[in-house]
Amino acid sequence: FSINENELNRFKSFVIGPGLGRNPELLDGIKDLVKRLKLPVVLDGDALYAFDKNDFPKESQVILTPHEGEFEKIMGEKPALDRISAVRKCAEVTRSVVLLKGPTTVVSDPEGKIRIINSGDQRLATAGSGDVLAGIIGAFLARGSGPLEAASSGAHVHGQLLNRLPSTGVIANDLVTCLVETLIDMGVDRELGVSDETHLG
Repeated sequence: FSINENELNRFKSFVIGPGLGRNPELLDGIKDLVKRLKLPVVLDGDALYAFDKNDFPKESQVILTPHEGEFEKIMGEKPALDRISAVRKCAEVTRSVVLLKGPTTVVSDPEGKIRIINSGDQRLATAGSGDVLAGIIGAFLARGSGPLEAASSGAHVHGQLLNRLPSTGVIANDLVTCLVETLIDMGVDRELGVSDETHLG
């Protein structure tokens, strides 16, 4: 696994994990890459299997987006019934912003600031939905949002997509097809990301 260092300068953020696979050599390369990156990065899906709680760089702009099983892989234990405390602890230990997906999504930064996102529902528990979420967060990062803002705003937008979709049978591609219209309706600023009028639910 290798990457041209000059190529890294072309980007403003990274999303690593969707469709990656769990080849050990590849995961080792991902771990090395994240430690070298000076740019914000979203780690989702298979990329989370490259790390445990002590592997993350001390000075980084990393966002982790685990579901409960991936959270257990990172922390060595399932999130407790008190999901807020569990996510806060994970963020502190990994020195990352942590977004724990679920019926109510919980986001924490390493300093313990918490965001609760309840705009989604069970329709988001479909294959590929998390990839869409990771991409939205990566886009907010590239537009200049900080990690906590990008993660919470991304989760809120992700949930708002459901307002345009049927009550059953939603697939990931459905989320993508209504993304632009949803962002326009929410008043997303073309330069800075989510506008002041967009509130997290």
